[in-house]
Amino acid sequence: MRKKILAVVLSCLTFLALILSVSGSSMRASAVTMDEMTRTAVQIITRSEGTYGTINANDNGAVSVGMLQWHADRAHQLMRTVASADPATAKSILGSSFYNEVISTSSWNTRTFTQTEANAASSLLSTSIGQSTQDDLAYQDVQGYINSGKKYGLTNAGVLVYYAELYNRGSGVAARILSAAKGSGAYGDITLSTLHNTALSDRGNSSGYYTKRLNNAYNTIVSLGWGDAAASEGGSSNNNTQPAQPDTSDFSESYAGTYTVTASSLNMRSAPSTSASKVGKIPNGATVTVTSGNGSWAAVSYNGTSGYCSMDYLKAVDAAPAETTTAPVVTTAPETTTETTAAATEAVTTAVSAPETTTVSETTEAPVTTAETTTVTTVTTPAPVQTTVPVEGVSDPQYVSVYGDLNCDGEITAVDAVLLQKYLNGSIYLNVTQLANADCQRDNILNTTDVIVILQYLINNIPALPVA
Repeated sequence: MRKKILAVVLSCLTFLALILSVSGSSMRASAVTMDEMTRTAVQIITRSEGTYGTINANDNGAVSVGMLQWHADRAHQLMRTVASADPATAKSILGSSFYNEVISTSSWNTRTFTQTEANAASSLLSTSIGQSTQDDLAYQDVQGYINSGKKYGLTNAGVLVYYAELYNRGSGVAARILSAAKGSGAYGDITLSTLHNTALSDRGNSSGYYTKRLNNAYNTIVSLGWGDAAASEGGSSNNNTQPAQPDTSDFSESYAGTYTVTASSLNMRSAPSTSASKVGKIPNGATVTVTSGNGSWAAVSYNGTSGYCSMDYLKAVDAAPAETTTAPVVTTAPETTTETTAAATEAVTTAVSAPETTTVSETTEAPVTTAETTTVTTVTTPAPVQTTVPVEGVSDPQYVSVYGDLNCDGEITAVDAVLLQKYLNGSIYLNVTQLANADCQRDNILNTTDVIVILQYLINNIPALPVA
């Protein structure tokens, strides 16, 4: 009798263990919710698309607006929703004629904006109602992207988020890349690393802009633990595989060397992304070893810990003082003045003489002396990876909101100069309107001279932008 009871007890315990095992597996599989995936995808996409007030007055024949750069009729639907929510405010911002068109017109398939219309639309979309409406619409649209991926049979959370980034460029683009990644297998077997590598080699990924954008998405997803070994949403978990590594395909050993930290405290992260988890902090003045980098991020080691740090706050330690370069100064007047402009997040200082004189220096230690023994000390941001960026076509006035206004807030400040320098360094992206605003010389080229022009305008050495 005891043996029978013991057998029954053991059977019950075994059955219970099986239930708990299945239950635990299910929890791991559903660890990433639809809400988490949607919010992450929105963050990744908007980081490359725009801000609430971003307007592309002529984006391939029709206007694009807002944080997700809604295009043509979708742009019109957004504008009409915002205007309908607060007609009085909308009419005061847009004016009666433009307001009436937004409310009553039927199609914007070929509608482009004048500069005045672009400024008004930007102001409307930047209101509190405009922002909340965009937040809701972005969440709704991006969740639709993810659901589209689910219909293919995708289950891995990281793959679904990455697919949403691809879908934002067009459903056809996403379908083409997904099919190539699948090959002869099944859609549900596609891993994040396979999808990423396929996207990088896709024929539509010919520009460096999209390569950076895809790497940004991939590294963000990996930093969240949603890589090839990540939990799946609604599917099985691949817990027996190794985690995907951060993408450093664009890193070069040319950045290797010894650097010091210029920030008060610099975060060391698990991947080259501000969304990556922190693995440590490095104090101001500390010396770190850089093994490789891409001008924006560096692979570093400090006190036995390895990770990634922003290169904006790393300064190379020169091998010898003799290697410091001194930029020549060209003067046309005996007097030289020095002006300092500070941004909220970092200092940018420029030295200028008379309006015709421009001085650029890439050293922060050595003074620059003219033939008349006038001393000028200049401080700039770290030397950019790219000092000249061609921007053909965007100097057309139809793309411009305000020359010199890179953050599109309607004002020209030192922050705009910092943003342009960061773009030249390759650490941020700019949309078409921002690129057009940055071309302060209207020469279809962005370089450090445009940074200087903005700063000279701020200290009233240049009366107006753009300059010829």
